[in-house]
Amino acid sequence: MEYCEKYCTPVKIELVCEDREAEKFISVIAEKVCTGEKGDGKIFASDISEAVSIRTGKKGSLAI
Repeated sequence: MEYCEKYCTPVKIELVCEDREAEKFISVIAEKVCTGEKGDGKIFASDISEAVSIRTGKKGSLAI
């Protein structure tokens, strides 16, 4: 663990999904990345009020 604390680069992953799928993604991510050691990370869930595709102009879930 000492090695990782000094040399491992933190990684940030952002995932946008439908509300109904959020718990599934949170569960899978938490299960797969958990080592039980310091540095496993955190999961933060927040609402996205709007999504707009710049290229197509689609909005909401159609933009995802």
